[in-house]
Amino acid sequence: MDLRICLLLLATLLSGSLNVDATTAATSATSPTSEASSSSKQTKATVTPGSSTSPGTTVSPGTTTTVEPIAFTTFPMKNAQTPPNAKIVLQQAVLLNQQILALTNELNSVTSDFNITNSPLLQNLTQLQSQVDTQNRTLQSYLKTLQKLNDVQDQQEANVTNIYSYFSCFAASSCVTASPTPSTARPTIVPGTCPGDPAKAVSDSKSFQVPSKRYDSCANNIQGDDNTKIFLNVSVTIQGDATLEIVGRTGNTSTFTNTSTASSLSFTSPVKLNYRTSPSSQIGFTVDYRQSSPCDSLDCTTADPKAKCIVSPSGQARCQCSSPCVTGDLCTETTNPCTTRAKKACGQTAGNGYCATDSCDPTTCAFRCVCADGTEGLSCSDSGQTITPPPNPTVECATTTPIPTTKKASTGTPGGAGTTPAGGSTSTKDSTGTGTSSNSQTTTVTATTAQGS
Repeated sequence: MDLRICLLLLATLLSGSLNVDATTAATSATSPTSEASSSSKQTKATVTPGSSTSPGTTVSPGTTTTVEPIAFTTFPMKNAQTPPNAKIVLQQAVLLNQQILALTNELNSVTSDFNITNSPLLQNLTQLQSQVDTQNRTLQSYLKTLQKLNDVQDQQEANVTNIYSYFSCFAASSCVTASPTPSTARPTIVPGTCPGDPAKAVSDSKSFQVPSKRYDSCANNIQGDDNTKIFLNVSVTIQGDATLEIVGRTGNTSTFTNTSTASSLSFTSPVKLNYRTSPSSQIGFTVDYRQSSPCDSLDCTTADPKAKCIVSPSGQARCQCSSPCVTGDLCTETTNPCTTRAKKACGQTAGNGYCATDSCDPTTCAFRCVCADGTEGLSCSDSGQTITPPPNPTVECATTTPIPTTKKASTGTPGGAGTTPAGGSTSTKDSTGTGTSSNSQTTTVTATTAQGS
């Protein structure tokens, strides 16, 4: 309601009077016709609000008033935004949901390697901490022994000084003659040549032998498959001051400083053998080794023949499925991206195209439409041609294959292969996939298309 009209009506109500139009009252008093009409029908009058200088019109009893309708104002509103295609929005939402699921599976797989209560990484850390504690205790023992040797050395030096003074006195008195001092140095051994690396570790046991010689500093690697476990049986012979150190990829170490044997030592591939001797010492050893992969006990190809087993850096095995549409710990869960909505977008019912699994993206389970006109995308339009989907259609990347299509008849009910349009013409497909028809045209279109899986 207009603001001015509201204010006028409010003023009229406050003044407490509504007056009838004077002209209307006079006409009613002098006209017999008006009097006769008033007895059978009420007379309509217009109300005029009064003001401070002019009183409003009055209304006679028995009459009704009519107020003109308020004029409403229209405010046009426009914008330059075009709503997106609902099909594309839905497809993008489905793709995003699949990516979220794939990311969740990957996070769950990675999280299993970092379980704070029980995981290979925690076990390696615990083993490393135990070895550090052992080395620390050994070092403390060496420090105590070194201190004792230092005290003995100080005492021996004092004795040598005292004895030297005696000999100096004897030499000055000419009581003794000089004699050659016998050498107590041990003979020096010619160093041997470091041997080459042993053969690659396999599931069958192999042997690596190093003959007993002096080796200034040598290193050999026992190589196996990535992140596999290598088991060793070691027999070491040491003469003098020599050391053999065996180190795995994760840092676990076994050290030999005297003649000894050890069996069933386990290290992560590759394993490094470091050995060295003093100039007058020798070392020789034999290592029997074999590898054992965590994948030996995990079969990933039962449900997915193209799946493979991979081993994480922590040594844990898991299945890597051949397609993002195949999931699960053993690749037993399959997702079909060609849902009812996807087939509808591809026009599969009408024969305009068909929905196929898109194998070009190795991380997303997605679909692609293969259209009868030889194009591909997220939807197909009616091009006047039809196409029949193969079994289990899959779009391979960069693969060009002729797509058999059949042009729709100009009259009658549209139909693909195996349908009969009005007029009696039929279309069929032979064993090679080329369409043949009577009273219709067969077209072969070359495009990137699905391959049957």
